[in-house]
Amino acid sequence: MRLPASRRTASLIAIGVALALVLIALGLRAAMADDDLQVLSRAEPDPDVRERILGFEAAGERAPRDIEVYLAPGGRRVYLLRAPCCDIFDRLYDEEGRHICAPSGGFLGQGDGNCPAWIHVMQRRQPIELHPRPSASAGMPADRQLAP
Repeated sequence: MRLPASRRTASLIAIGVALALVLIALGLRAAMADDDLQVLSRAEPDPDVRERILGFEAAGERAPRDIEVYLAPGGRRVYLLRAPCCDIFDRLYDEEGRHICAPSGGFLGQGDGNCPAWIHVMQRRQPIELHPRPSASAGMPADRQLAP
C-alpha cells in the first residue's frame, strides 16, 4: 500500500526535521565538551597571578594555604585563590594565570555564577596536595605523639 504523495512528503519532512534536530543537539554537545577540554579560559593571562602560582609551586612546605590546586578536564591543573575575607570572590585560574571564574565567595558565598559545569564537580573533590605538611607530632618521641 502506497501513501498519497502529500502524506509521504509530510512524513519525509517530519523525519528530516527530527534527524536534523538530533544532529544539531549532538553537534552542540560535542562542541561544548571540546570547548571545555581545549580552552579553560579566553581571558588574557595575568602575569602577577602566574608569578604567584609559580611561587606557590616552588615553595614546598612553606607554600601559602590560600591557594588550592584541582584537576580540570583533560587533567590540567587549576588554582583556586582563596580570598582573605568573607565577601570577596575566590578566583579560579588556569596554569597560565587566566581567570576562569569565581566559583565561591561573594556576598552569598556562591561565586559569580559564570563558571562552566565541570567546576561544580571539581568542587566536590579534595584539592591536590602538592606540598604535604608534616604532622604536628612529627619529630616527637613516640610516647608523646597523639594517637591517630
